[in-house]
Amino acid sequence: MDILHDSAPLATVREIDANIEVRGYNIWILVCSALLASIGLDTNSTAVIIGAMLISPLMSPILGVGLGFGINNRQMLERSGRNLLIATIASLLASWLYFAFTPLGEITPEISGRTKPTLLDVLVAFFGGVAGVVSGSRKEKTNAIPGVAIATALMPPLCSAGFGLAKMEWTVFLGAFYLFFINAVFISLSTYLIVRYLKFNEIIKAERKARVKVLSEKAETKKGLSVDEQSELAQVKMEQAQELKDHQKRFFARLIPYFLVAVIAPSIYFLLTFIQEQRTKNRIEEVVNEQLKRKAGFDIIRSEVIDKSDKKEIKLYISAQKEITQVEKRNLNDELNRSGLGDYTLNISRINITKDEIDELNSKIVANFFDLKNNFTTLETKFDSLQRAQLKIQQQRTNVDFMVHISNELKIFYPLIDSVTVKPLPNFLVIDNSKSMSNLSKRSSVEIRDLKHFKLDWDGVFPEITRLDSVELLTLRKGGKKNKHPHFKLSWTSFFPKIEQVKKENVAINQKTNQKDKNKDQKKPNALSVNKEQRSITTVTLFWQQDSSRSLPINVPMEQERIERYFMTNLKLDSVKSELKIQHFVMQPPQDKDETQENEPPPKK
Repeated sequence: MDILHDSAPLATVREIDANIEVRGYNIWILVCSALLASIGLDTNSTAVIIGAMLISPLMSPILGVGLGFGINNRQMLERSGRNLLIATIASLLASWLYFAFTPLGEITPEISGRTKPTLLDVLVAFFGGVAGVVSGSRKEKTNAIPGVAIATALMPPLCSAGFGLAKMEWTVFLGAFYLFFINAVFISLSTYLIVRYLKFNEIIKAERKARVKVLSEKAETKKGLSVDEQSELAQVKMEQAQELKDHQKRFFARLIPYFLVAVIAPSIYFLLTFIQEQRTKNRIEEVVNEQLKRKAGFDIIRSEVIDKSDKKEIKLYISAQKEITQVEKRNLNDELNRSGLGDYTLNISRINITKDEIDELNSKIVANFFDLKNNFTTLETKFDSLQRAQLKIQQQRTNVDFMVHISNELKIFYPLIDSVTVKPLPNFLVIDNSKSMSNLSKRSSVEIRDLKHFKLDWDGVFPEITRLDSVELLTLRKGGKKNKHPHFKLSWTSFFPKIEQVKKENVAINQKTNQKDKNKDQKKPNALSVNKEQRSITTVTLFWQQDSSRSLPINVPMEQERIERYFMTNLKLDSVKSELKIQHFVMQPPQDKDETQENEPPPKK
């Protein structure tokens, strides 16, 4: 329980004195804290309000006021009071600007909860201040300061006062500012009492006297004082001169009790009013439960008590199959009169439904919600399928249009061309459907891409792909079936996988020479690595009509080069990474086919 032996008076005084000034970056932190608290109050967000409490620099000037009284330092007291006033005005101004322009601007529970401080808030401020000063005066600092900042809550009530100022709600302004005021006063009071208990004044006064004596004796020697020592001596003497005089101490000692009583009085009134309201609500609930629930058998769904100066009303919502009778209402009013609640007006609303039915409806609503969610997922899947089909049709139309355009353009130069085919299609014609898919389809494609283990069975022409779970995969490996299956490579160049069979010899060679190939590739220059890669092959087939009156250009080297350049340009092929193969197919005229069929001998019977 002893807190004297582990205290650090000089270090504590220097730390508090260094943080008293509200200027420079402290102004930025103060304004940001006020705006954060205003946003949290406006949106009823407790987490944002707590964050504003933690970064608020209001605590240091308040501690400085109590410390200045405790060590009789008039200069520190004046500086602390001045900076506390500046910080208060700046916080009020920032919150006023926010609430003057916010589109919300309604009284939230976080704001209304700070408009009627009670004596309990006084105790919170006092004991929070005691915890903060005791933890801050230790040689080894503790982590109690953030808890003190959250418990005492300096910035939120100040910003609530800014709300009342912006909306001209004077009851809100006065109540919230009163909460900030009692927090500041009783934190300062607790600081003063702890500082006096820890004898900071005596320790600092003895330190000043010893320092003045050492510097004065050194000044009388031949060496004298340096410039820094002279300024230090002047500073210490000035601090001694600015200490509170005895008559000033006696004046403040007589004034402080009256001041504290004046500060506490409204909080006592608010506390008594709050206790009276709670007792009234409890009596009303007892009477209502006795008369309606126990005697009449009604289920009370909800009750509400309105206690204002111009209106006192009890709203009851009951569940019953029958109407409440006048006798039951008269019995309830008589019981309220006997309990001293005769000035309250009864307002009873009946709902023709029981509590069990309400619970059943709630469960049905939840079940319907999940059904709707499942139906939405199903509709989303169908929409993705339709969208992929639409993209496929669009891809086919794009391919046909491109081939028709190529054929028509070539017919201008070569009229004997009948049609053109290109395999595979150039990349610029492929429609990217990844952006058109919904989140569900994207999620499914990602899940398919992440799978690593498959089982491939060839019962027909095309393979059947089955995903292997970890248990099935382990069974296959233990049973030695892994080596009996051929090797395949699966790659996703589009939505569906591409399957390529790999020979066992190539697999063994690749496994043995994998590291050697990597080292060789690292040593070779980039040009060789590009040539080593497999070049993409594009095959173009030209269908020519045979005409005896005209000669085909396919046997002319110059025409072949011209056709090759044409397709390299229009298909946007890279001469390094792509290889173009052009095939020519001469179509036999229909009349020649008929003649050939006529000249053929009849089949033998």
